Amino acid sequence: MANANVPAVFADELAEGKIQPVDANHCVARLSDGSIVAFARRCPHEGADLANGFIANDQIVCPWHNLPFDPATGGSPCAALKVRMKPCGMLEDGRIAIPATLPPNALNSARG
Repeated sequence: MANANVPAVFADELAEGKIQPVDANHCVARLSDGSIVAFARRCPHEGADLANGFIANDQIVCPWHNLPFDPATGGSPCAALKVRMKPCGMLEDGRIAIPATLPPNALNSARG
C-alpha cells in the first residue's frame, strides 16, 4: 500500500498531456516541456472533477464546460475562476509529491 502522505504516482509513468489524480483533492499533469504541475482536483466553476479533464495548448481544461486554466497561475479567461496550483517535486524513488504532504527538504525538481 502506498504511503498515505505521498501519492504513488511516478514521474516516469506520467505521459505528456496526461492528467492523473493523486488523492481526493489534487491532480498532477505533465506539460509539453516535461514539467509536472499539481493542482486542485475540482473546477471552481461547478465542481467538475479535473481528473477527467484534458490538456490543450498546455492549458488544463475542465471536462464540463471546456474552461482552460493556466498551469503557471491557475487563472482562466473568467478572472473570478481560478484553480489552486501548487508546485510539485519528485522524491528520490521517482514518485511525484505535492509539497504540503512532505517533510521539509524532501523534494527534487519534478521533471522526468
